This record gives sequence, structure tokens and C-alpha cells, in this order.
Amino acid sequence: MKATSEQLQHWLDRIARHDDRRAFRMLFDVFYPQLLRLAVYYLKVRETAEEIVQDVFVKIWQIRQTLPAVGNFRSYLFSTTRNHCLNQLQKKGSPVLMSFHDVPIDGLAGPDQTPDEAVEFQETQSKVQTAINNLPPQCRLVFQFVKEQGLSYKETAELLQISPRTVETQIGIALKKLAAALGDSH
Repeated sequence: MKATSEQLQHWLDRIARHDDRRAFRMLFDVFYPQLLRLAVYYLKVRETAEEIVQDVFVKIWQIRQTLPAVGNFRSYLFSTTRNHCLNQLQKKGSPVLMSFHDVPIDGLAGPDQTPDEAVEFQETQSKVQTAINNLPPQCRLVFQFVKEQGLSYKETAELLQISPRTVETQIGIALKKLAAALGDSH
């Protein structure tokens, strides 16, 4: 289910002015699946992600009178969810995002791989991760959703509230920058 900007504004007004639980439920039904995908991406544990998203909606209800003043509510929701996830990861001492360095080299090395090949693989892996880290923020996030998490362009676009064409463009930019970074090293 999607909501137009007009529907969203109507719901926010109803929630803020009349404590409208039905409008809040509509808001929840529209955004919960998207926010849950985002939280699962960060936290990797569905149950914890569900708790975080529910906490976000509790917070939204608690500050409901101020909702119409929020400039871009969609962005606010996604930012709030992301921040709650990052706070949760920080509490647990977890890395914020998985990186290529989180994969043990032994798990990827083939049985016929020599020590030199293993070192070369590790160096290449490090260069790739550095190149990814050096991408512009939106480009990096799009790349991670599509290439590392396996989301489709459409899913990524919905999650980040951008067009599928923007996702395609960002992937193109990321691949060119990664190829250039790796090409420079060989």
C-alpha cells in the first residue's frame, strides 16, 4: 500500500488534531514494511528490528501534535528508524554495517589457493572496501542495498524514497568509481 502526499498530510493532520487512531493505523500500515526492511538491513535480527520499528511508531504517537510541522515526514521516519538502529548497534558494540572485512579470508579461499593468492585476495578485498567507503553517501547506501543485500532497484528506490532511475544511476556511478579504484591499483 502506498500513500500520496495528500493522503499522508491528511493522516498527519488527523493524528495531530484529533488523536485519530484510524489515521495512525493507516500510517503504520503504509510505512511499517519499509521501515522493517531498513531495520533488518542494519540489525540483521528480525525480532530486534520489529522492536525498533514499533518504538519509532510509539515515538511518533507521543509527538503527534508536532507532526504537521515536520517538513518531509517520509525522510523523518526513515532517519528516525536508521538512528534507532545505529543506537541499538552502538549499545551492543556491533559494527554499524557489515563490510567485506567481516568475512573470514579462510571462508573464501579455495582449497588450491596458495598463500600468495590468499594475500592478494585479502589486499583486493581491502581495496574494494576502501573504494566502497569512499563513495558518496547516497551512492554507497544504494550500492550496499543492491549489491551487498540483494535488494532490487525497485525495493531500494522505495526504501530510500528515490526513483528506480536514480538507483540505476547511482549503481552506474558506484561501479565506475570501483572499477577506477581497482584499475589504479593493478
